[in-house]
Amino acid sequence: MFLQKIAVVMAAEMVMASVQPSGNIAEYFADNDSIKVYSSVAEDYSCMISGEQCDIRRLSSSDYGSLDKYTLYLVDVSASANQVMQETSRDILNELIDGQDKNCKSAIATFSSDFIMHGDYTSDRYELSKTAKEIEFTKNNTNLYTSIKSAAENIISVCGNSYGRVIVISDGVDVNKNGLTYYELESYLDSAHIQVFTVGIESMNNASGLKNMSAVARLTGAAGYTVTAETDIPAVCREINGYLSNLAAYDIVIPDDLKDGSIRRVVLNGGGTETGFDVRMPMKLKQTQQTSVNVSESVTEESTRITEPVPDTESKTDDNSTVVIVVIASAAVIVLLIAVFTSIILRNKDKSRTDKVVEKKEESPVDDKTSAKTEYIRPSDMINDDSPPTEMILPKITLKIDDIDSKKLLFEGSLENSDLTISREKKPDIKGQLLIINDKSVSRPHCRLYKSGGDVYVVNESSTNPLHVNGKKAEEPTRLPDGAVLRLGNVHLRISIN
Repeated sequence: MFLQKIAVVMAAEMVMASVQPSGNIAEYFADNDSIKVYSSVAEDYSCMISGEQCDIRRLSSSDYGSLDKYTLYLVDVSASANQVMQETSRDILNELIDGQDKNCKSAIATFSSDFIMHGDYTSDRYELSKTAKEIEFTKNNTNLYTSIKSAAENIISVCGNSYGRVIVISDGVDVNKNGLTYYELESYLDSAHIQVFTVGIESMNNASGLKNMSAVARLTGAAGYTVTAETDIPAVCREINGYLSNLAAYDIVIPDDLKDGSIRRVVLNGGGTETGFDVRMPMKLKQTQQTSVNVSESVTEESTRITEPVPDTESKTDDNSTVVIVVIASAAVIVLLIAVFTSIILRNKDKSRTDKVVEKKEESPVDDKTSAKTEYIRPSDMINDDSPPTEMILPKITLKIDDIDSKKLLFEGSLENSDLTISREKKPDIKGQLLIINDKSVSRPHCRLYKSGGDVYVVNESSTNPLHVNGKKAEEPTRLPDGAVLRLGNVHLRISIN
């Protein structure tokens, strides 16, 4: 009955169905080869993408394991919580922890004017209960909407393409004038594939705050509750935990002809109902590096074929034939030597030209307004002397990297014959680094940008933290279009390519 109620409410009140999960769909993610879908109801679904039938299979617990479910409990500890509300908040949190799914990893965060994490994600309920007992309430103002956004960003960075949700326990009051508004939070949640369950505690004059909390839950395809003195708290917590226990995961195989980077409609049919959502398709990688290898192999094969003596089936090799073979082989060697010397000359000329450009750039900094939390390595350190000669004739690519949040230019320079690594710490063995310091959400290193053919690609260099390109997790090398947005933890970078 609870799940049916969610579906009815969502169908009636969700206005962003084109970009938000609808019907029974809790969350969905697209990677390079497939779309992973989490549904609140286990059905034998059939699937179509833009009218094309696609394979879909339900994943068993052994396929995605315990790491595919994450919960972040977000508890309001601000001054608006009186003694009764504090005790009620602790009761709700303890009930949720006691009954949570054994295959779920959870963590606890609190907020007043600031968002604070208390420990790492764990499936150990004893550790969670211990953390819950150590929560302290403050006398600070409430920054509710900004804290919900921080919680969502935290769990997205941890769970990646796995299912993750936030459970908010609060009275719904937000009195911090410098924080996000409800409408700004709504705009963020429109594009964030994360569910936010809310448990609002009723007090005097907080009806509008509780209404907004329930609206946040509905927007994300989750459920919102209001707790009064007569509410059966254990029953509410069982419903919330039961949702996670009944969650089913599916994998949809994306056909190669649909991997074009466009936004397409995905429709699932099962149990007599049809559920749809829009998702951006991945872009199939181009084979840009194979050409030079094939050319090299063909030259080698031709040289081998020419210089290899052909046995005479009639008698010994004729002297004239031997002379001809030697002449042809000598000519092939001379041609190869000329090609090698030509490439060396071209390389030296290009290196000299690059050094002159570097000297000019050193005279005037790229941006005097660069954020204090960034440091840069000289562009001359980005030149890779081991690059193959074939790269020298490719078009020069210039990058601009802007910090979207601070609206400042972080880097502008050539990517010719070089890589650019984005990291929190300088690595002496890595050439070409853009450092983003004082932000622990960025790994050391986090990702690397490189040129292949006429395109720019990015690859995740972190073993723990994900990399997102235009809102999608990038698990393999991904081509960057002009204007692409990279997300590294809490940092958002816009990449401009010329």
